[in-house]
Amino acid sequence: MLPIASHPTAGVLEVEQGGIVVPSFAGKSVRGAIELAEDSGLDLDAVGQRGGQEQSPAAGSHVATGSRVTVKIRKVSWF
Repeated sequence: MLPIASHPTAGVLEVEQGGIVVPSFAGKSVRGAIELAEDSGLDLDAVGQRGGQEQSPAAGSHVATGSRVTVKIRKVSWF
């Protein structure tokens, strides 16, 4: 998986060659990631808890509607 970089894309854009652009899940909660995936027409595989850290395919990638996006979500340390 690739580290998530901050990406200004809010939501998903239809692209000329067909499909959609994968949004950034950086900093999203599990609920936020699920909602963004659903709104984007993607199938989310969220692993872990709190604050998205990695995703595959990377934000900005072009994929077919309904494609699976895997997001590793890390726990926030309070120590």
